[in-house]
Amino acid sequence: MRFRDHKGEQADRVRGHEWSATPLGALDFWPSELRTLVGLMLTANQPMFIVWGEAQTLLYNDQLRPILGDKHPGALGRPFLDVWSDVADDMRPIVEAAYAGMVTHMDDITLFTDRNGYEEETHFSFSFNPIRNDHGEVLGFFCPCIETTQAVIAARTIRENNVRNRQIVDSATDYAIIATDLSGHVTTWNEGARRMLGWTEAEMLGETLERLFTPEDRDLRRLEREMQDALEHGRGNDERWHIRKDGERFWAAGEMTPLLNEEQVAVGFVKVLRDQSVQRLAEEERDRFVRLAENSTDFVGMADTQGHVFYVNDAARRLVGLEDADITKLIIADFFPPEQVETVVQTVLPTVVRDGHWAGELSFRHFSTGELIPVLYSVFPITNAAGALIGYGTVTRDYRELKHAEREMQLLNGELAHRLKNVLAVVQSISQQTLRTAPDMASASHDLGARLVALGAATDVLTGSSWRSADLYEVATRALAPHGAIGERILLDGPRVNLKAEVTVAFALALHELATNAAKYGALSNDSGTVMFGWNIAGKGADATLSICWREQGGPLVSPPQRKGFGSILIERSLKSYFKARAATHYKPEGLSFELEARLSDAATTGE
Repeated sequence: MRFRDHKGEQADRVRGHEWSATPLGALDFWPSELRTLVGLMLTANQPMFIVWGEAQTLLYNDQLRPILGDKHPGALGRPFLDVWSDVADDMRPIVEAAYAGMVTHMDDITLFTDRNGYEEETHFSFSFNPIRNDHGEVLGFFCPCIETTQAVIAARTIRENNVRNRQIVDSATDYAIIATDLSGHVTTWNEGARRMLGWTEAEMLGETLERLFTPEDRDLRRLEREMQDALEHGRGNDERWHIRKDGERFWAAGEMTPLLNEEQVAVGFVKVLRDQSVQRLAEEERDRFVRLAENSTDFVGMADTQGHVFYVNDAARRLVGLEDADITKLIIADFFPPEQVETVVQTVLPTVVRDGHWAGELSFRHFSTGELIPVLYSVFPITNAAGALIGYGTVTRDYRELKHAEREMQLLNGELAHRLKNVLAVVQSISQQTLRTAPDMASASHDLGARLVALGAATDVLTGSSWRSADLYEVATRALAPHGAIGERILLDGPRVNLKAEVTVAFALALHELATNAAKYGALSNDSGTVMFGWNIAGKGADATLSICWREQGGPLVSPPQRKGFGSILIERSLKSYFKARAATHYKPEGLSFELEARLSDAATTGE
């Protein structure tokens, strides 16, 4: 087959390629499996490629060319990982898995490729499917794939924009920001609205804004007139008494503007309210503020409109090292490192004047040590009884503990992810081996369940010590207790040993297998047999050794098994590997025994 009936650029290139100079050899001598797959690939409407032979030679169809970018047409007939050398480290494990006979499917893999002369973020959905001959040997793999880069990035951008926009709206907690449809029914209700008015967003969605108006304003159809003004003049003013959820009246100033779609057609309204009741009680509020400031553990300060500081509380002095300083010689900019002064002067203070508030993360400068102190800097205007700006106030929170906690959380999350990956790898291995060696699904289900219970018991012990170590006696007790009374049928004896986290799981699973075999065939299968499980430490320092012995007696006569199941393999190989030890199982007529000897430093923690 020379693919004479196949159309397209890649079909021409496959027919015309000098294959005799490649490991595939001349096209006429290709194996039937390869010819069939190439024919299927060339006629497919989805991007597909084939990787064949020990040289991992790449073949692909027309639909894959845009994915290859500048790598086409030179990619045809070259080794796969040479073509994708820019992402070879990411792809090599998947390729090796395919050649090992494993199918790999990914709905979204992120690769930073260099296919068009520059590095770019790309996303793909693919399935690596091994290709076998009649003898079951893997000849290569076949992969249909789809590039999802634009969809993934677009979806991420939309999510980020939605989250950011909502965060921006919700961060304006001094303002009630409300969106409605054209009939005045609420579609968005921010955190500021909840704080100011009392209703949650869930309570207000679909409700009319008339709920905020006094009965007399409802009779005057104020809401309809406000929406009409917004549509006709671009804004509708709203400065009057309003009603909170609890029935309290408060004075608020606000404005309603049309909400326009992409075609600049009004689809609703945006209403912004600010509670102005405080201004009516300005002097009383200032006095209360001073009392609160003196007792606050936050940095509290005030400055005039020129930035000259005239008040800071004791907590502020302690935070920045001004315990005995004359603060009247300072200006706002003195509290910040030079690189942040422009932000404060050009952005923060004008925003306070315009919007009535600014909050964000900045750094204070310690006047004695020069230390940069991360803070949540919150600034608000100070006004006189007439509402005119006379200065700026701040209540600023020391963020050092929070930043430290964030770093600790990142470390903990990383450690948790590592531990979970290890446990999942063990679960996967146990599952695969159990299913592979079980005679039927009922046995597989029973054996797998019991092994996972043993694994769970081991992880419980590790969790109690934050995954640092596990007491050998406690691990043995949890693993063996379901199979016989500890101290009666099962005797434990040995000194205190703290097993390393990485060997604990293997140890617990091996004990489970020994106990299960004893219960089925050995000393625990009757009413009189016993198991002695002991351990001891010989030597000191780097030469210290840990010896472990499992010995059964009083059970049926023992003879060597005709074949070793997964349990026996798990006992010997797993413990040998994790303990780096010598291990042996003895099938004596009077009872099975298992012995293991390892360096103490390989199996256990020291100094705890």
